[in-house]
Amino acid sequence: MQEETKQLLANVPNLTNNSDFKMLWYDGWYDGELDGMCEWLGQKHWFFYIDDEDYFVEEKKYTHRVFGVYKISQAQIENEEYWQSLYELCCGNINRYDMPGSEKDSRIPENKFYRDFYYARSKISRKEIDYKKIKSDLVGWFKY
Repeated sequence: MQEETKQLLANVPNLTNNSDFKMLWYDGWYDGELDGMCEWLGQKHWFFYIDDEDYFVEEKKYTHRVFGVYKISQAQIENEEYWQSLYELCCGNINRYDMPGSEKDSRIPENKFYRDFYYARSKISRKEIDYKKIKSDLVGWFKY
């Protein structure tokens, strides 16, 4: 983990093994989760990939990803829940963490709705945010 990341996370709790914390679904994916919705102490938050724990040169592999957990507004929660419900309708619930085994893998075969979902999602204006710079909304972090 980079020194900058360690400093960023120094004053917020590590939620990795916290029983009051759970990941609900991921939104972005690139060789692993990038961001998504989580719940901590009964409130929904957004998690966002900020760093890797370690990288082993010989094996050319990372250990865990490190995620920041951020407060988001009720409007943001409702917007993300809306898009998640559309995703599940068009694509299935493969991106959910709270589904048991075989139910989680209810992927809908690629179809017109699948393509329509990704087309519509690509057209909305999502402001890219550098979460490393938003310290006031950071409430915790975890490794996954």
